[in-house]
Amino acid sequence: LLSLAAVAAAYLYVSVFGFPTALGHVIGRSYYWGNGFAFMGLFLLLFTVVFLATGLGYVRRQGRKTPRAGWGYAALVVAAAVWFPLCADYDQDIFYYMLLLLHGAAVYWLLVINDNRSGEYLDERSLMDLGRGFLVLPFSGYLRIFGAWSNLFSQLFDRKKRPGNRGWQILLGVGISVPVLVLVGPMLAAADSYFLQFTQLLQAGFGNFFESWRFSVNGMGLFFTMLAACYLYGLFYNAHHKPAVRREKRLQAPQTMMGSFLAPLVLLYLVFFAVRLFGVAGAMEQIAGGELRISTYAREGFFELCRVAAVNLAVFLLARWYSPKAKKGVRLLLGGLGIETLAFIVLAFSKMWYYIESYHSFTFKRALCCWLLITLFVLFALMVAELWNRQVKGVRTGVLFGCVSFLIMAYSNLPAWAP
Repeated sequence: LLSLAAVAAAYLYVSVFGFPTALGHVIGRSYYWGNGFAFMGLFLLLFTVVFLATGLGYVRRQGRKTPRAGWGYAALVVAAAVWFPLCADYDQDIFYYMLLLLHGAAVYWLLVINDNRSGEYLDERSLMDLGRGFLVLPFSGYLRIFGAWSNLFSQLFDRKKRPGNRGWQILLGVGISVPVLVLVGPMLAAADSYFLQFTQLLQAGFGNFFESWRFSVNGMGLFFTMLAACYLYGLFYNAHHKPAVRREKRLQAPQTMMGSFLAPLVLLYLVFFAVRLFGVAGAMEQIAGGELRISTYAREGFFELCRVAAVNLAVFLLARWYSPKAKKGVRLLLGGLGIETLAFIVLAFSKMWYYIESYHSFTFKRALCCWLLITLFVLFALMVAELWNRQVKGVRTGVLFGCVSFLIMAYSNLPAWAP
């Protein structure tokens, strides 16, 4: 059943994304991103429903209950999928970011319901879990689907495994014959003109069904369907049967080494802010005198500040990972690093907002930058709070805040206020 569901989901997926299949032929008769967004969004939602139903069905079939957190992540996946049929027909630059959110949320949800995360909740290891979900789990069982089909076919020949219901046997036999019929039918139509006329009469009687059926035998469409089916089956199967390695005792780095690693960074950032503070007045004078353009000042160092914040995020998470029982000195240094990063984010945001107010222009890219800076600010603030209060789950709360706020921005009809 899992292998058949994987094929159905794969067929929906390759049809939606423009590969030549019968379903793709029905969707607006177009295989390009620029057309048929409403139909594509509808069938992408359908694929998401099949994906969720397959994951839940297999977990239930294996006798495992769905954890409470799984329903929350499922709601996130559904909210991301519903956006496509509602808003994807607009000229939305956020379209590809929404695809990334949908895929990432769906894979992480599958890990959650199978209790296949490296930790008990979303934390520093979640990025590693996503890497496992996208690459390791599907490709480590990539050809396993053929074993499932082999077991299915063996039921027709092994008396001990053969189902007693003849109707079920007939259904299996007919199902096996379908791929052969699909391959041979068009060949016969091409080999004999009378048979071709007969098929054309069938086409006239059943509308475009036969035409779509003939189109579905395109080798490329079947090829990509099989590739996607192998990927999805490996993901579903291994997500349940190949759990992540959980280390109860994490590696503890020497506190002296960790402190000597963080101290130079904290000191460098203090020097930067001191120099920067003295340079603000001079920059304002240059702008007033016409020597410096507002756009130049706003963009000067903006992306560098964002990169510094991203590097600090990696440093913060690594230090947290290798210092699960950090002493007060290391926690103070980590707290100082987090507060300095918050200052970097505020500085970058002030530059961006100064630019927006000066030119009275709020484009999609600027809205996306503002959202990213706000999300990073909330994430760092929560991680700093977690240093002194273990009850605060900084990474989990910050990531969920980012996902929910991103969905709100996507549903707000961006072209109307951020063209």
